[in-house]
Amino acid sequence: MFGSGAKTVGLTLDPSGARLVKLRKKKSWEIESVKVLPLPPGLFEEDRIADYTEARSLLSEWVKTEKLNGQSVTLAFPTSHVIVRRLRIQSTSDRDLAGLVSLEVETTLHLPFEDPVHDYIKLGADEESTQVLVFAASRQLIQAYTDVVQEAGLRVSGIELAATALARAIRELQDEKFEETMLVNLDASALEIYMFHGGHPVFQKTIALYGQGEAPDGALSESQLSEVTAEIARMLNFYQFSIHEGNARITEALIVGSDQGRNQLLAGLQQSQPEVSVRAFSFDTYATQYTYSADDNRVAVGLALWHQDKHRINLMPRIDREARLYPVLIAASLAVWVLAVGAVFYFYFDHKSELRSGETTIAQLNDQISLLQSGLAAQNSQQSGQANPLEVIEKISDNRRDAVAILAELESKLPRGSRLQSVSYSSLGQLGLTMQTADYDGASRYLFDLKRMSFAASAQLQSVAQSPAADGPAAGGSKTAIYALELKKPEGGEGNDGTADAAQ
Repeated sequence: MFGSGAKTVGLTLDPSGARLVKLRKKKSWEIESVKVLPLPPGLFEEDRIADYTEARSLLSEWVKTEKLNGQSVTLAFPTSHVIVRRLRIQSTSDRDLAGLVSLEVETTLHLPFEDPVHDYIKLGADEESTQVLVFAASRQLIQAYTDVVQEAGLRVSGIELAATALARAIRELQDEKFEETMLVNLDASALEIYMFHGGHPVFQKTIALYGQGEAPDGALSESQLSEVTAEIARMLNFYQFSIHEGNARITEALIVGSDQGRNQLLAGLQQSQPEVSVRAFSFDTYATQYTYSADDNRVAVGLALWHQDKHRINLMPRIDREARLYPVLIAASLAVWVLAVGAVFYFYFDHKSELRSGETTIAQLNDQISLLQSGLAAQNSQQSGQANPLEVIEKISDNRRDAVAILAELESKLPRGSRLQSVSYSSLGQLGLTMQTADYDGASRYLFDLKRMSFAASAQLQSVAQSPAADGPAAGGSKTAIYALELKKPEGGEGNDGTADAAQ
C-alpha cells in the first residue's frame, strides 16, 4: 500500500490534535512512523468541528509538510455521537439481512438525528430470526469529518469506533476474548468506557474530565477519581440489570491511557470493585524502537490494523464507498457493453408498451380527479345557493392535481430494476402505490425518496413481501412493497382531499 512490505495507516482527529500512525509488518506489527499535529483550542466543540475552514487549512498544511498527500487512512469517529442498538430481524436469509436492517433503521429505530449512516454485526440466529448489533451515527457529522480529511489531501478508506480499534490492537498482542469486559480509555480531556459482551461493544459512554490536561502526566485529582469510580459503578449495574436483566455481569476490566492516570484508576477500581478483575494494559510492544509512545497513539494503532479485521465496522457513508469503486464499475461496464447493445432493441419495444400503460393510468387518474371535483362542486352548490359559481369554479381549478407531474416524479425516483405496478388516488388526498423491486434495500430507499417528493406531506411503508414466483422481472427474487402517501395541501387549498371549501 505504501511501498514495499505490508503497511497500513490510522488517523485520529480530536481536540488534542491529529495523530497519524503508520505500521509495518515484520515478525509482528510495529510502529514505523508517527505524525502529530497539535490543534488550537476552540477548533472542536462537543466532539464537533466548530471551525471547518481553520481545521481544513491546518490539516492541508500538515499533509503537505509531512508529504502525506494521497495516503489512505482509517479514521476514528467520536464515541459520544455513535448510537448502539441490538435488533432482532425476522429473517434468517443472509442475502436479505442488509436490506432488512436498513429498513429497520429507516422506519422503526428511534434516533436523535435524521439521515443516519449505519453498519451492523451479526450476533446469531434461530429458526425464525437473526440478532444484529447496529451502530448508527449522523450522516451530516460523519460527512464533515470525512470531507475535512479528504480535502486536506488524504483518502479515507474507512471510519470506525475507538472501542473496536482498541480491542483489535489488544487482541493482536494477546488472546483477549472480551466476553464480559469493560475497557476504560483514559485520554487527555475525557474518559471513555466501553462494555463488551461476546466480543462486541454493546454499550459505551464518554465522561468529560475538565482541567485534567493541566495535571502532570495526565493525573486525576481526588475529586475526579471519586466521580469516575462512582460513575463506573453505576454503569456496571446498568450493564448487569438493565441491558442483560441480571443474566450477565462484567467480570474483568482493562484500563488504557497515560501512566499516571492509568495507575490511579487501576488502584481505585481494584478497591471499589473487588469482584472485577482489573488490569492495566500497555501498547509499548508496538513501539519496538522506543522512538514513539504507543500508549499516546493507541487508538491510531488499532485503526491502522482495520484492514486485518474480517468483521470490521465501517461508518463511511455509502455514497463514498461506491465512489471508490467507480473505476472498477466502469471497467466492468465496458466488458458487457457489446451485450447491452443487443438488449437495447428489446427494451425499446418493451418501454413503448410500458409508456402506453402509463398514459392509460394518467388518463384514468385525471378522469377520477375530474369526477371528484365535479361531484364536490355540485354538493357545494346544493349546500349554499348563495355561493358565487365563478368563485367555486376558480377555487376548484386552483386545487386541481397535476397527475402527469406526480406520476413522472414517482417513476423518476424508482430504484434501478424496479417498476410501479399500480397507483390509486383517494378523495381524502391520499395515493396508494404498489411497487415491485429487487430487494428490501430498494424498498427502503424508495420510502426515503417518497418522503422528500414535492407533492408528499408524508409517506409510509404499509407492507413488503416476496413477490409470486412468476411475477416481475426477476422471477422468484423480487419484492412487492405497498406505500401510502399523504398529499400536501395545494396552494390556496384548505381541504385534506385537495378541494377548496368554496361554498361554506
